[in-house]
Amino acid sequence: MLAKKDMTLLAAEIKAELAKLEKLMHKLAGQHVDMESEELTESTALRLHNFYTGCERIFKLIATEINGGLPQDEAWHKRLLTQVALEVPSIRPAVISETTREQLHALLAFRHVVRNVDGYELEPERVAALQKLAVEVFRQFAKEVETFVLYLLESYSGFRLGTRADENGIISDVAKPVSSCTGFVYLSPPPSNSLLFDSKSLYSSRCERHGLR
Repeated sequence: MLAKKDMTLLAAEIKAELAKLEKLMHKLAGQHVDMESEELTESTALRLHNFYTGCERIFKLIATEINGGLPQDEAWHKRLLTQVALEVPSIRPAVISETTREQLHALLAFRHVVRNVDGYELEPERVAALQKLAVEVFRQFAKEVETFVLYLLESYSGFRLGTRADENGIISDVAKPVSSCTGFVYLSPPPSNSLLFDSKSLYSSRCERHGLR
């Protein structure tokens, strides 16, 4: 098991990768796939490639620091994705849900395509469909990863950590015993234009995962 300082560092590294993904997602969400433009299709496909790679960087951090290492076979990319959707008793909860795993698998498969075909061979219709999927899956993926980050920190602090707004809308840090989940939202408030998630959804998912509802 990681030492407290190592767990805190891992949580910070995961959040940094998630922030990079959000910036990429803003670009991807605003990109239009022109069925007649090979250049736009290829550009969108590359961003889809980079999106899954960013998700995988988070999985690799967790696998290396908590699972004991990465899978060691040719199909390790797929196995890693499968592993992060599994709960490991006495070690960690599942990082992502089975639904999120299934959606990300489609993007993993497409990344392989991007790496092995020329741009002119990409199908605009498929790229457009996967662009829509990526935008949709990122919202849930971000919720689940943030929940996992909270688990990492709470495992060592004995407190449920987060931020909340007072009656004047002022955001402040809070920490209460793990027996109470009321009022806790984020590790840090997302920007006003954030694609991540709403506080009610995270509150509910976190409470349910910890058996507090």
